[in-house]
Amino acid sequence: MHTDKPQPCFFKCKAAQAPRIIAWLSDITLEFAQKAPDHLKAQAALVSSCVWGLATYFQVLREGSRFLSTPEIVQLEEAGTVFLNSYSELARKHVGTPFWHIVPKFHQFHHLVLDAVEDKCNPHFFTCFGDEDMVGQMLKVARAGHASTVVDCALVN
Repeated sequence: MHTDKPQPCFFKCKAAQAPRIIAWLSDITLEFAQKAPDHLKAQAALVSSCVWGLATYFQVLREGSRFLSTPEIVQLEEAGTVFLNSYSELARKHVGTPFWHIVPKFHQFHHLVLDAVEDKCNPHFFTCFGDEDMVGQMLKVARAGHASTVVDCALVN
C-alpha cells in the first residue's frame, strides 16, 4: 500500500476465512488512509471505503438473524453499495493493470443485496453464495469413506 510501484497480493484461504481477513484489512486500510501522504490520500480513502463496505456487509450477515431488521437492512444496503461503487471506481482508475478486476460474482453480490433489502431475508441463511468452503468439507467427509474414490464416488453421484 505504501509504495510507488505496488504489486498485487493474493490471499490463499478458504472462502469461510474471508470475513476475518476483510475485517483485518478494513482496520489496516482505514489507518493507512488517515496517515497516507498527500499524493496517496484520495486513493487510500477509496480503498478504505471499499474494504469497509465488504467488512460491514459480512458483519451484518454474521450478526443478523434469519430475517433482518430495518436498521440492519439500511446498513446492509449502504455497505453493499459502498463496496460496489468504490470497487468500480478503483477498477475504472486502474484499467490495464493487474488490480481491481470486476468479476461476474459482483453481479450476484449486487442481487443478494437488492433481494435482502426487498424481502429482509439474511443472505447468510438463504443462499449458498458465501459457502464455497462447503465443497472442501464435503471432500473431507468423502475421503473418510474411501480416499481413492473421492472424485468418482462423491462428486459424480
